[in-house]
Amino acid sequence: MSRPGVALDVLYACRDNYAMTLGVSVESLCANNQAIDRLTVFVLDDEIGQPNQDRLRAVGAKYGRDVVFIDTAGFKARLIELGVEPHKGTYTTYFKLLAVNTLPAGADRVLYLDCDTIIVGSLARLGELALDQAACSATYDCLLNDYKTMIGLAPNDHYYNCGVILIDRAEWRRQGYEERVLNHLTAVRQRYHIVDQDIMNVLFHDQFHYLDLRYDINPSFEIYGVENTLKLYRLSPPAYNSAAEVKAELAQPVVYHCMGAMTGRPWEKGNAHPWNDLFDHYKALTPWAATPKSTPRLSALFRIQRALYKALPRSLYLPIHRAVQHLWLSRNDAGTRLADAE
Repeated sequence: MSRPGVALDVLYACRDNYAMTLGVSVESLCANNQAIDRLTVFVLDDEIGQPNQDRLRAVGAKYGRDVVFIDTAGFKARLIELGVEPHKGTYTTYFKLLAVNTLPAGADRVLYLDCDTIIVGSLARLGELALDQAACSATYDCLLNDYKTMIGLAPNDHYYNCGVILIDRAEWRRQGYEERVLNHLTAVRQRYHIVDQDIMNVLFHDQFHYLDLRYDINPSFEIYGVENTLKLYRLSPPAYNSAAEVKAELAQPVVYHCMGAMTGRPWEKGNAHPWNDLFDHYKALTPWAATPKSTPRLSALFRIQRALYKALPRSLYLPIHRAVQHLWLSRNDAGTRLADAE
């Protein structure tokens, strides 16, 4: 039975090589949100091939939902014109910053989701959630707290994960988010290590509405445990949730975000990710059921770190993990600054 009046547009950005992962996310989204009256899936299409487009449409059609592909050539041309360098050979991650103002007319709210999300509960509340005149809502990112100072934020500033963002279309336009992002890219700084997420936090960290953690759950809490994760990343109030708050949110999950970890990702061969079985469950319902998982390409440093993760007690491994992440983040941030200065 549908909930009359509840409407939500869901937005993804994807390349062809991530189509299977996106298909699993869309399958889980549609399967667990049949009660939403109006739900449309928009895909910012970065050269997704016709076979995968057809498969994605078939996933939506099974639940009576439209999957609409948005041409991104204009967004890409604009970024190139502004001199913005691609991230890992593509502009896909930037597209959501330029797409909100030009999406086809639809729901008042747009929920952006990364392709590596698995939706296990209802999103209906987000179609009605009061954002208190904020343009967007997200949860705090589970990331080394020291990273904030590398990009010019204070240690107690909130830093949000932009893999799940609830956007109020009218406020996004009224507050000029797109124009402010483009001005920053052209006049202040073009390159950040965490790309669009860093840009959003540098510009808008004090303007976000907080979204409950249940809508963007990081796998670290299951891999290392809640207390260990908060200690590992040096996260605590007021910059982050308390351990008690995290545990309360984990007890009522809605969106699992399958971010990178020593376990590997659920769509990779040989992974030990805590949500692998959940991914496999939804994958089996999609047109990619028989598609083999990918073989990951691991750097030498990552292979060493994974070996230590498997071999050492957590009490010995976690300080190594923190030190490696700090070095990795600081080097990458310095590298993007250097590239901007050239």
